Amino acid sequence: MKQYALFAASAIVALAACSKTEVKPQTPEPPVDENSPVAVQFGVSSADATISTKAVGPVDDSWNGKQTLYVYSFAKAAEALDYTTAVPFIDNISASSPASGASGKIDVLNPNPDGEGTPGQTPEPFYYNNDLIYDFYGYHMDDAWADGTAVDDYTSFTVNADNPVPVKKEAGRIYIPFLINGSQDLMVAKADAQTDFAKATDETFKGNATNVQYVYSAYAARRGVQPTLTFQHVLARFNFSVLTGGSDADELMVESVAIESRYKGNLVVVANMTGTEPDLTDPRGLGELSEDVTDLFLQEYSASGDLQAFTPYQIPEYDAETATNNVAQPIGNGSSILAVPEVESYKLTVKLKYNETAAATHTTPVEPIVMSLDATALKNGSDPANATEFEAGKEYNVTIKVIGPKEVQITADLKPWEDGGSTVIDPDVPPTVPGADDEEQGGGTEPEPEPGA
Repeated sequence: MKQYALFAASAIVALAACSKTEVKPQTPEPPVDENSPVAVQFGVSSADATISTKAVGPVDDSWNGKQTLYVYSFAKAAEALDYTTAVPFIDNISASSPASGASGKIDVLNPNPDGEGTPGQTPEPFYYNNDLIYDFYGYHMDDAWADGTAVDDYTSFTVNADNPVPVKKEAGRIYIPFLINGSQDLMVAKADAQTDFAKATDETFKGNATNVQYVYSAYAARRGVQPTLTFQHVLARFNFSVLTGGSDADELMVESVAIESRYKGNLVVVANMTGTEPDLTDPRGLGELSEDVTDLFLQEYSASGDLQAFTPYQIPEYDAETATNNVAQPIGNGSSILAVPEVESYKLTVKLKYNETAAATHTTPVEPIVMSLDATALKNGSDPANATEFEAGKEYNVTIKVIGPKEVQITADLKPWEDGGSTVIDPDVPPTVPGADDEEQGGGTEPEPEPGA
């Protein structure tokens, strides 16, 4: 699963390499100012986050500035939160993705810094409360918004300045209704305290393992701990190629490709863990799904990088003498079909038509090719993939071998979605850990000053 790191605009301290004879200075570093306010730093790439109003497609090796990311944050508590009443620290704030690269900086700004809703305020960073520790969540919906009272009745919804995100809150979770068309990449994220604790720049702080309990607080942020949101794909991705398999194939064009899939459901973006230790379950990701199905059609990218309807693809001429010259050609110009996973098979429909020249002599339309795309038939190269179902966060390369107007062979290979993702956000006297007694707190690890300092 590919992961994308959006690194916060925090200071990165690089230490010069020491020679064998170098002696560390005895003068202590300047003490941490425990009273200084600490901003949750999300970067400086864009002062104004934009909301996507059309699908931007699957996230590949890099962001392109077109994705809109949403961030939630809540203060930790000793008991499980009730999200119908809990007050968010960061309440579903949007941010534009970096313009390029697999990592970059983003801005998540507080639109109401005075807390009074005064008109005309200039957005500012969010600042930590010194006494609290936080959790951070993120998600990406593309334009798959939906709304309704029951999942079977969901209809498409347009999010804009007049129509806010249709958030649904229950006692143990927050979710967003969705309705996909095959082009949208749905992702969820949560900052992992243990991972980010290992990146602390204060070696004394990092040297005490009990300090992980303070991660995502002002106390930890002053010691170089930077929260990282890891965005994970929740759908399965299908890429398509066409292989010329017979001398009559070049009379044909691929008119459309579709996978039948469920398409309505809930994306759980914030949730309490369920179950009991040590078997806790994270319910974030795909929630309730309607059993309704529809055809999800392959689209394509235009020259400007926008998604558009698929343009019929002319099947290349068949080379009968040199079979190796008949190489599978990708279609969709980089686009894919993203479908609801955890199924054993999908119905795949490939529509062909005669090209303009052949249509002059062939008056009978080509019948659509309907086949089953089975997980058990997947291969890794020439080896069986030993898969029993299609999985979230993986991509599958499907080759459509067209022999003639009535014969098509389908093969599918499994390929890990190597675009698995991380997003970074930045969230002293140590704050109180919810539910912990004094001995469990572990104490701070601020170094004692050298004598005479």
